[in-house]
Amino acid sequence: MRSKAKIGFIGDRSRNVQTALQRVRLLSLLPWVLLACATPAWALQGQPAEQTRTLDEIDAELERRFEEFRELLKQTSRARANYFQQDRGQSVKNRQDYETRYQQARDHKDLLEKLLIEKFEATPQPDDTLYRMVKSIAEDYFRAERMYACFALAEKLLRVRPDDDQVRILYGGSAIVSNQIEVAKNFRQSWGFLIKELPKEIRYIYDDLDLIIGPYERELQIRAAEAKADDLPRVLISTSRGDITVELFENEAPHTVGNFVKLVETGYYNRGLDFHRVIPGFVAQGAQDPTGLPNYTIYDEFGSDNDRPHLAYVLAMANADRPNSAAAEFYFTLRPVMDLNRRYAVFGRVIEGFDVVERITKTYDREDKPKPGVVPDKILAAKVLRKRDHEYLPKIFQYFELTPQTQGGSNPDQ
Repeated sequence: MRSKAKIGFIGDRSRNVQTALQRVRLLSLLPWVLLACATPAWALQGQPAEQTRTLDEIDAELERRFEEFRELLKQTSRARANYFQQDRGQSVKNRQDYETRYQQARDHKDLLEKLLIEKFEATPQPDDTLYRMVKSIAEDYFRAERMYACFALAEKLLRVRPDDDQVRILYGGSAIVSNQIEVAKNFRQSWGFLIKELPKEIRYIYDDLDLIIGPYERELQIRAAEAKADDLPRVLISTSRGDITVELFENEAPHTVGNFVKLVETGYYNRGLDFHRVIPGFVAQGAQDPTGLPNYTIYDEFGSDNDRPHLAYVLAMANADRPNSAAAEFYFTLRPVMDLNRRYAVFGRVIEGFDVVERITKTYDREDKPKPGVVPDKILAAKVLRKRDHEYLPKIFQYFELTPQTQGGSNPDQ
């Protein structure tokens, strides 16, 4: 199994160049929206699917939001000019203003994309213009490694044009990364000739598909039984990117779950801790406390046949690559990573907020080296949504004296 597949197309760039390119990507949406807003009433056959809004209502909001977006871009451009041109005494204020305007423009771009997708879904027979718009969004998702969103959109596109090989590539590539293993199997069987068109990092995962299928099928059986019982603990993790809901594997990792629930209930994760180590196409790791809290480690719960596998979007405990060294740091997997099995305790999975997990800011490059100047996303709060009727406590391996160095370096795959 190859570790840390480097999924995606975007290489490392300097911050200034990256910012400029991001701004260009914002602007690149403008012609699409102009075309969408200018398109007259569709000459369509058949009846539209059930929807909460008519096409005219969607078009009206698209036009209004586009005008707002265009004004935001003007404000962002002015703020950027002020930041780069005015005196240093105003630089902090101008930079904050620029970053605020830029984020508002990005949020508005996301809203426009959602509206375009809504229009696509509401249109029984989308014309070439609308199809190309939505296909462009799917390609952007793929490049940004938002594979969960890319797969869902590619699936919709293929229903309209099932012979589009470019969309098939997006579909097959995002499927294997985002846990759609049955789809990946069928893709390999039916459209295997397209695998060579995928980025090499995703081809590596297809090389290992047979190693993933067995654990995946066993996992499906376990999840079916869990759904029937419907009693596993759940926790809501609020981040600066949005909310993530996780279900915890108390049956296989009761002590790890006990530790996590106790930390949640005592407010450990409510202090703005960073997602400090986020590697593209690998993991999003967070909750390292620079003060050394908590001042203990817990017993390991991995290394047996009952371990849950490292499929995409699982929740696992980081450790210091020595026995019984986990404490509070956790990570989400961003793809299936079978070579982490039996080395780290998988104790939960994401059930809501998949796209939030994938959008957590990447603080490391694909070679596991920190990216300078990147502002990490934060864990804002966590709360227990439900749990079984008993006390949840950690099984302590050892306590230690608090120092800034006592917790840290807990990095999967190092």
